[in-house]
Amino acid sequence: AVLMVATCYESSVRYPTDQKLLWEAVEWSYEQLCSHCNMLRIPRPRTKFRKWKNAYASYKRLRRKPAKRRRRITSALLRLYAKIDTELTCLEQQSLGLSAAYFAKREVMQQAYDQQFAKFYLGEKIKGRIISFSKPYLRPIVRGKEVKRVEFGAKVNKFQVDGINFIQRLDFTAFHEGNELQKTVRESRKLFGKVSFVGADALSATTAN
Repeated sequence: AVLMVATCYESSVRYPTDQKLLWEAVEWSYEQLCSHCNMLRIPRPRTKFRKWKNAYASYKRLRRKPAKRRRRITSALLRLYAKIDTELTCLEQQSLGLSAAYFAKREVMQQAYDQQFAKFYLGEKIKGRIISFSKPYLRPIVRGKEVKRVEFGAKVNKFQVDGINFIQRLDFTAFHEGNELQKTVRESRKLFGKVSFVGADALSATTAN
């Protein structure tokens, strides 16, 4: 007998919101801007960073965050990041010795900014949403649990035989576990021979299966 089940191996990551993500991008980019200016010995451009740092701190302390306040801070952080990004791009052309890791992080932040811009101004649904700059491969995994509707980590499809678990598929992007049933049965046959009984969630009860 084979028992198949899907689960999520959660990663250690703070709960992502649009505002947290944008502020993290703004803060890191501003630190790099200051570093470049100090290295090149030029004055820092005006960005109103301190103003919006205080505004974000006030927003963060709110127990309830009204939609109007969310829209205002999101709009401000999008504009602030765009301004800092423009200045930073100009300074990068004058700086030497920047690492590949630096540019990789900049690219991830630009991708996250493009996603948030499209969501906020164009109303587009984000596909492959970035939720962490330190772990850009993570994606939201919708599980539909009563306690936790969304989890963040790797989605795993595994099967159990005689109390021993075997991972059939591990992926950081969401997938339909019902489509893995036939592959799971074939994998079990390779390891243990004939399969007489199979147990799985209702999602696996598709016409193809």
